[in-house]
Amino acid sequence: MLGSERVDPLIPLNAAGLRRFLLLVLLLAGWGGGLAQPLSAIRIAHASPDAPQVDVVVSRQLFLTDVEYGQVTQYRSLPAGQHEISIYPHRLSNAELEEAEGVPALEPITVLVDLGEGEYYTLAVSGFFEPAPAGGVTGSLSVEVNPDTTTIGITGPLGYAQQFQGDTALSDLPPGDYSIVAQASGYSPANFSITVREEETATVSISLQEGDSGPQAPEVVEGRSSGVGWRPLELHVFTDALNQVPPPGGARARVIHLAPTLQGVDLLAQPVDGSEAVLLAQNLNFPNAGQYVRFPHREYELQLRVAGAGATLQELGELQIQPGGSYTFLLVQEPEDNIVSLIPVVDQILPVRP
Repeated sequence: MLGSERVDPLIPLNAAGLRRFLLLVLLLAGWGGGLAQPLSAIRIAHASPDAPQVDVVVSRQLFLTDVEYGQVTQYRSLPAGQHEISIYPHRLSNAELEEAEGVPALEPITVLVDLGEGEYYTLAVSGFFEPAPAGGVTGSLSVEVNPDTTTIGITGPLGYAQQFQGDTALSDLPPGDYSIVAQASGYSPANFSITVREEETATVSISLQEGDSGPQAPEVVEGRSSGVGWRPLELHVFTDALNQVPPPGGARARVIHLAPTLQGVDLLAQPVDGSEAVLLAQNLNFPNAGQYVRFPHREYELQLRVAGAGATLQELGELQIQPGGSYTFLLVQEPEDNIVSLIPVVDQILPVRP
């Protein structure tokens, strides 16, 4: 999804003076407040892959309509202070409701937000619209490793996570794609992907090669504890630090983890010219935002890794940046096939002097 057409770039901001001017413009065209009323601004990010379009109601007034998955809206002004913000799944017609069976309740998600004067915020919808599946047909996985001291970490659909050492057999697995990270002291780490199908046993044979072992594998919590698993629709509020600036001629970026079924991750930007990689996010878990990281203007390849592990979990494509740019990457994951994607968002572009 990197480079998706659904991204809405923002109006470029200059330095602090132009930012104050923008707030003045928002003040004049804002939410109906007086000229002396301080303002803030919010945008909505829809990051629930199976949810319908949503409508946004602020302080009992319709604010936005038909925000769809993958869309990040422009900033819109609001008076600073406390607001009740509700997200409503887009209503089905009466005919559709009568014909559908087991349609999830169309209840709003409501949060109380205290908006600071002159601050910008991202409100992100995450989780799943459909209810968690109740049981069903499962599959099995058999893993053989060499050496037998190899530590194996496995993540899969519906928040499945398991860590073990040596050969093992796993049963009652939800069907779908699984990621395997194998590491042992004195050996080069490796990563694999395998599909577990209903009523079948998938087999993986791993033989590590002697070499640099890299970082030790992180602890992976068995089952769906530690907040990873099927989650209902939720609304998360993140503060956007637009008062910070990129390095001269460079850019900056942060990552927001909005994939409930994905364990903690590292996100690396690897320069294609072979220079030192930039760690954009480290040990980032759902539902948190990393800090903005400043980095020079180069061409990068994005790599997603299990937090602390040396093996790449997934390649996420090229990072296209503009000097003076500030970016947010929304990390999302399809609930059934375990595919991870990034939704890139332009926060602001500062003019670069020649």
